[in-house]
Amino acid sequence: MKRKIKEGFSRVGFLIFFWLIIGVGFGLLYHFLPGDLYQNGQETTSLLDSIYFSFITLLTTGYGDIVATGPIRILTIVEGLMGWLVFGIIVYKIVSAKEDQILEEVHKRSNEQAIGKIRNYLFISNTNLNRFINNLNIKKISPKFAGYELGIISTTLEANIYDAKRFLCRDRLEEIDQIRPEDLILIN
Repeated sequence: MKRKIKEGFSRVGFLIFFWLIIGVGFGLLYHFLPGDLYQNGQETTSLLDSIYFSFITLLTTGYGDIVATGPIRILTIVEGLMGWLVFGIIVYKIVSAKEDQILEEVHKRSNEQAIGKIRNYLFISNTNLNRFINNLNIKKISPKFAGYELGIISTTLEANIYDAKRFLCRDRLEEIDQIRPEDLILIN
């Protein structure tokens, strides 16, 4: 999951680089294609002004200090749309990577809680079984009652073991009776 998050952020870096290339590319187009850019009523032929105009258009800010005339106005529309599109993808990638990070943390915490519950239930079952054995050894339990209490303890233990199996095999429910040694590491 962490690899996926890193990939998401590296894609954002690529998209930002792509966005910069678009801005410079359109700036070069504005500079070399026929059409005019006007600044304060006078034509501007500066490459720096063309790139500045390109990034202002790409950001869809449009201060109005430089104005396109002629056929390059169509390019400004295309560039504005590309700016919106790439910016939207960048925001999507950032939000998606952060969402994956949050979901991973929630998943980890819910697993820790489930493992904690299983450990507690198994500990309680173990304590009850040890108490039963001790009481049986010192003859504190009558044989008639011993069968009943052992039945309760074994039923509870069986339910706890089943819950542990279900948790450990949650991604392969058809194999619930086949616990692998690496599954047991979680609850040790």
